[in-house]
Amino acid sequence: MEVDEGIKTEPRVVQCADWLAFRGRMSERPTTEFIYRGQRDASWLPESMYERMFRKFIAPQQSDRYRISDYDDGFRQFLERFKDNVHKLLQPPICLPTSEDEWMALARHHGVATPLLDWSHDPIVAGFFAFMDYFRNHHIHHPGYTPSSTAAEVPVAIWELRLSPELEQDSIRFRLINTIGCSRQVAQNGVFTQITDSDSLGLVKYLKLRNMAGTLVRYEIPGESYRDALCDFEDLGHSFATLFPDMYGAAEDALIGPYAKRHADIARQKRRGLSNASPLVSMHEIIKNRNS
Repeated sequence: MEVDEGIKTEPRVVQCADWLAFRGRMSERPTTEFIYRGQRDASWLPESMYERMFRKFIAPQQSDRYRISDYDDGFRQFLERFKDNVHKLLQPPICLPTSEDEWMALARHHGVATPLLDWSHDPIVAGFFAFMDYFRNHHIHHPGYTPSSTAAEVPVAIWELRLSPELEQDSIRFRLINTIGCSRQVAQNGVFTQITDSDSLGLVKYLKLRNMAGTLVRYEIPGESYRDALCDFEDLGHSFATLFPDMYGAAEDALIGPYAKRHADIARQKRRGLSNASPLVSMHEIIKNRNS
């Protein structure tokens, strides 16, 4: 069922019955016209970490309307400190960034708050981020994670942005950034967006002010269809190890991968029509069985 909240004034909302319904919709989508972003909670707006930080901590301290210089100065302090720290590493990366965009992308991929909002040209990769975050917060029970106590009925969201000619032509206020030198971005078929307009703080506001909100769609998918999603990710070879081809990805996959596989196997057995699916075991049992 599709709910239209106003093509020109608000982003559209498309409610999908489950992950498989979303995947079916995406099978006919062109690969170059749209970009996608996955988030575990459909109530969250597509905002960069720095945009959220600026609105919450910095802008309220300004007595008048915030200035774009205040906005720029804040994240550039983070970026310059990150650069300085990288140069001081005993074993710095073999290939250091050569442009400001590459530095921002590298900083963002390592958790620094920047104005960059990360997307993927692949909706399934966006789904990976939405459902893995959901899975990690609601269904993993081991010492490394504390599952959220909030009800799991909150749907996940996969945002779709159509790269319309009007949007791409507004290259001063809306930037589409590809940094091919970043291994994570290559692995994730990723791209960044950045809003540089002083009248807008966030993608949704920017689009609404220009009557382009209809280019943005929020697909809402029940989080409890996560097992089918995990099954597809495994079949497609998507994991933390492949989408984050570095030490972080290796560690995260080692921690989460075994438990995610157990849930994916349940979905796979159901697809095959098997009723004798083995019960799920805890992470402790998985580790114990592997070591025995």
